[in-house]
Amino acid sequence: MNGYLLNDFRRFETLNEYELSKIIGGNSDDVSINLKMLRVTKGVTQNEVACAVNVDVTTISMYENVKRIPSVDVIIALSEYYKTPIDDIMKH
Repeated sequence: MNGYLLNDFRRFETLNEYELSKIIGGNSDDVSINLKMLRVTKGVTQNEVACAVNVDVTTISMYENVKRIPSVDVIIALSEYYKTPIDDIMKH
């Protein structure tokens, strides 16, 4: 799986959205863009992604529209769903 990155990322599980946003550079725009790009590239709907990672479809919409930052658990689930390293979701 994501090995090194996943183990390092697990250290941040207790952070709230504000603390997590500071770690990813204080800018959640990149995460939102990356999530939307991954979804569109895979050719799936927000509803399909929401079902796969066990969140509400409005939550996926909020992630993609920079209104909310995914929790560590959701980022890991998204990484597994898209079969992509966590850094592809988090990168700037």
